[in-house]
Amino acid sequence: MNPIFDKSAVPTRERILHAAIKLFSDNGYNSTSMRDIAAAVEIRVASIYSHYSSKEEILQAVYEFFTSNWEKACPDLNEILRFAETAHPYEVLQKVEFHYEPHIQEDMDRIMMIAARRIRYDPSSAEFAHKYVIGHLEHTLKTVLARLIELGKIEPLPIKPLTVLLCYFSFGTAVLNSTVLEIGLQAWQECMALVFSLIKPTGK
Repeated sequence: MNPIFDKSAVPTRERILHAAIKLFSDNGYNSTSMRDIAAAVEIRVASIYSHYSSKEEILQAVYEFFTSNWEKACPDLNEILRFAETAHPYEVLQKVEFHYEPHIQEDMDRIMMIAARRIRYDPSSAEFAHKYVIGHLEHTLKTVLARLIELGKIEPLPIKPLTVLLCYFSFGTAVLNSTVLEIGLQAWQECMALVFSLIKPTGK
């Protein structure tokens, strides 16, 4: 049995959260009702309201779950910049990429899918996606690449288009990885290696 539905293993509030992540990503937020979530958790609809006041509150809890785990996994930019002073450029760029613990990776991918579906008409989802999915990575890459150029470690290159390419590929991959169009780790690594091949070390 999946532990998120094991009443003896996981508190009801968490089971509601994880059931909502799956339902919102599979069926869409608007098409998922509180009754659907209650059925997935095997509780009465009325019982949900002792944990969450509304479906909107559950969605915000979903985003907070992502944010908390993102902050734990995200590398420190200042540490990367210090590392850039002595390390090979490719080793520095590897520090930018990070993964989540295997037991939450699927949920994190699903949450990005939820946000991707809602960014056109939900300001809170758009803000979430920009800050935690695209904006931070774009800022980090721009800063690190600019520093590597400043240090003379890589040849000058068009930073903005490269970071846009990397950011939106990363976002698209995360969204697709919760579907039958999953890219897979090997394909991901091959694509990233191709993009990073555009970055030419100077040998310094």
